[in-house]
Amino acid sequence: MVLSFSFFSLMASAISGVAAERLCTNGRLFVADANSSSVHYFDLDGELEALTSTGKLLDGIAEIEGQAIYSVGDNEIAIVHRGVETAMYEDGSIYFYRAGTTLESHGDHVDVQKSEPSELQNAKINCARATHIVDHDDKIAVFCDGYFNPDPSQAQVNTTVYVVDKTLFSFTAEPTAIAHSVVLAGSHHGVAIPVDDDHLLVSVALPERVARVENSSALPNGFVVQDYNGNLLHNLNVADDKDRSCVGFHGSAAVEGKLALGCDSSHGGILLVDYEPTSAMYTSRSLLYPNGFADHRVGSFLEHPRARHIIGNFNSDLSFNMFAFDPTLESISDNHMLSLPAKACSSAYEQAEAKVIFTLLATGVVQIYNNSDESFASHVGAGMFVLALCVVAMKI
Repeated sequence: MVLSFSFFSLMASAISGVAAERLCTNGRLFVADANSSSVHYFDLDGELEALTSTGKLLDGIAEIEGQAIYSVGDNEIAIVHRGVETAMYEDGSIYFYRAGTTLESHGDHVDVQKSEPSELQNAKINCARATHIVDHDDKIAVFCDGYFNPDPSQAQVNTTVYVVDKTLFSFTAEPTAIAHSVVLAGSHHGVAIPVDDDHLLVSVALPERVARVENSSALPNGFVVQDYNGNLLHNLNVADDKDRSCVGFHGSAAVEGKLALGCDSSHGGILLVDYEPTSAMYTSRSLLYPNGFADHRVGSFLEHPRARHIIGNFNSDLSFNMFAFDPTLESISDNHMLSLPAKACSSAYEQAEAKVIFTLLATGVVQIYNNSDESFASHVGAGMFVLALCVVAMKI
């Protein structure tokens, strides 16, 4: 059996005083089996090297191969099956689970209390090709890409967005935790971010995509902010205005009322959106990429409610970087960049204090960075350490 690790769920909740030569973890690691429907979890009660292949089987998961795992809070996970193309992805599904790890503070340290993982039964979603899941303002937005078909005489599955209210999570089926859903025009690969009580920032498909033009880009060209009744609150789909558009979007982050959207090199930067809850007003501006990186772009972001910075990957075909930025910055310089030896497949914060970042490289190496300093790039660049050469798959 080959297991593919989902590193976000390391749940390294009792980390403190991290040193280069030692990383103590007390938490839980969830692992999706790449060749079956099984999801396993491992209790980590010491050093990372203590991980064994005797993980417990998570109950209640549908018998579907190739599932993925997402963190949607300190103690919740989403288990996602995107569906298969021959079924137009309509067999896709999402299960939410309480991970069973909680923190108990004792002043000078934090203990991790553990219970069995349990399914949150009032939030299961049938979703065609869920790709982006965003946790913000006590809500989770699930973006279901759908199934694109350029032949108008044949069936197509349009994009659907679901909003799950985490405050309504329950171990029983009723009442539902799904607070809102909306079907969008066309099928595209975008994102939705929940804001406040009933606002939703959502990507907009290209007109060619809506018209089902063959080979049209799946990436959106911009965004709108709407309330749950469909009223337009802020337009971020204004052509030729870098402060109100995001060509070729991919990658988003949401930290309190500040939203970051990664745009392609033709836009040349990041679109930052600020929300002021008292006035319920939105403003937006572009944060341009540094000079000398014209062929680079952001593809994904990493954020944490207790982290000072948003972390982004910043790549070209031949150059691979991470960078850290505060959303209040006026500009990004190459001093914010950290060069990587290979492309980063994914990254994750440890959950308790967000002082450590796990990065899985395409080479199969996991690098662990200290992020406790105000300046991520300079601190890590000088003191980056690799804990171990960890394989990303294991046989049991």
